[in-house]
Amino acid sequence: MPQFYACEHSRQLNEDLFATAPHAETWILLEYPRPWTAKAYDDSTIPAEVKAYVDAQMALMATPRVQMIGHSHNKTDLTDLSLYIIRCGFEDNRVRRFTLPAYEALIDLPLAEIADGRSDLGEAVQEPLYLVCTNGRRDVCCSRYGLEIFKALHARDSHVWQSNHIGGHRFAGTLVTFPYGIYYGRVTPADVDALFDATAAGKVLLSRMRGRASSEPIAQAAEYYLRRETGNMALDAFHFSDAHQDTEGHWQVRFEDAAHCYGVVVSKTMTPYEIFTDSTGAESKPVPQFGLIRFEAVPQD
Repeated sequence: MPQFYACEHSRQLNEDLFATAPHAETWILLEYPRPWTAKAYDDSTIPAEVKAYVDAQMALMATPRVQMIGHSHNKTDLTDLSLYIIRCGFEDNRVRRFTLPAYEALIDLPLAEIADGRSDLGEAVQEPLYLVCTNGRRDVCCSRYGLEIFKALHARDSHVWQSNHIGGHRFAGTLVTFPYGIYYGRVTPADVDALFDATAAGKVLLSRMRGRASSEPIAQAAEYYLRRETGNMALDAFHFSDAHQDTEGHWQVRFEDAAHCYGVVVSKTMTPYEIFTDSTGAESKPVPQFGLIRFEAVPQD
C-alpha cells in the first residue's frame, strides 16, 4: 500500500491552520547530532544525571519544552554543543545561547533562572532563530516536507536548526521562529522567502501562522482574527489583555495597542469531519475549530 501522509489528508480537508500551536513559554534547545528516535530526548544517550537535572529545572519553569536540535546527524564528537534557553512570552522574550564542552556542563547552569531572567549568563541572541521539524522517525511528513524547508531557510541564514518533534506533524512542513515563539505550518519552499522576510522585518506571515506558543488556542485564534481584521502583522503590535467565556459559551478576548482596545469574540466547535493526527492512519477524531463571532475596535481614552 502507498504511504499515507496525515499532512496531505489535513490539507485536502482544508483543516484550519491557525490556533494549532502547542502551548510552551519556555524552551530548552540542545544540540544532539545523532539520529533521533520518535522519542528523541528520552531515548538519547545524554547521561541520566543530566536528564534528571534538566527535568528538575523544567519543573521550575513556565510551560517548558525541551528540543533536540542539529544541523546534521553525523557530527564526529559530542563537544562544542549548542544550547539555547528561550523565554517566549507574549511580551517577555529572551534568547540566551551557550556552547557546552559536554552534556555534563548543563548541571552547572541555573536553567530556570536563565529562562525567567534572574540570571544573565550566556550570550544574548538578537537575531531571529528558526527551528524546523525534520523528525521523520516521529512522523514521515516531517522528513518529507521539513527537510526541504530546512535546506531552503539554511541557505538564507545560519540561525536555522533541524529539530525533533515540535507538535502538529499533520501541518508539515512546520517550524517555530524565536524569540516570539511563532509556529508556522504547511510551509513550502515557495513560502520560504516571504516567511524569512516577514520574520526579519518583525512581522508574521499570517497565511502560514499556526499560532503563538505562549498563548492558549482561544487566544491564538483571536490573534489570528485580530491581525486579519486590522491588517497589522507587526509581532509587537498588540498587548494581550484577557480572555473569558460569556454566558453563550463564546470566548471574549481583548487586546490593546496605543490607539485602540480590541474585542474579539470567538466560538469553539468540533469539526464535522475526522482528522488523522499522524501518518500511521490508526486513529482519527474531530478536532477543535474556531470561528469569528464579532470584532470591534474602540479608541483609547
